[in-house]
Amino acid sequence: MFHVKHIKGLKENAKVLGIDIDKGRLEKFDLYISTLLKWNKKINLISRGDEDKIVEKHILDSLTSVSVIGNRAKVLDIGSGAGFPGVPIKIVRKDIEMDLLEPKRRRYHFLKYIISILGLKGIEVYNVRAEEFRFSGRGYDIVFARGVGRMSYLTEIVVPFLCSTGRLITYRSSVPGDLKGWKVIETRDRVFSRGKVIVLKYNLNG
Repeated sequence: MFHVKHIKGLKENAKVLGIDIDKGRLEKFDLYISTLLKWNKKINLISRGDEDKIVEKHILDSLTSVSVIGNRAKVLDIGSGAGFPGVPIKIVRKDIEMDLLEPKRRRYHFLKYIISILGLKGIEVYNVRAEEFRFSGRGYDIVFARGVGRMSYLTEIVVPFLCSTGRLITYRSSVPGDLKGWKVIETRDRVFSRGKVIVLKYNLNG
């Protein structure tokens, strides 16, 4: 039995994005959303006005960029908040390695809890600002930024995280202007929200 209103519509709508959500993953989404809504009564995870639209505005919107991610990619989600887009993407893509950054402590505790109860593997969350984050190993193939503000700030802090072929994927109302060394290599409509998903490549060699 599912607890979240419209959760069954998630399976059908995900097919529009080329994603097949099986029963097990649908159950994880149901638990994720129902838990998020409970926590939202105490801490600010999403706008109260978005609660009835959470499947479309947050879950499906997060999944819009799944097909851009290569097999076994190393992925970073900056300013993850309630887990968007990182957690929904990880639910449907077990093969990727995912790190979430969330500087606000109560949201960080929510993310730690939700990862635990969903039984997700290959995903870590760090209670740190992007400027203070230090990682080991190779750079990230994909860096996500869905809720981060100024584009000039974002493009500056992301560069050290990327591998030589890495991509920045950001969710914006429109394609930004002066990108100073960045090139837009793909845009796609946010089918279940407003604006664009924008994929950018940085010229690491100057």
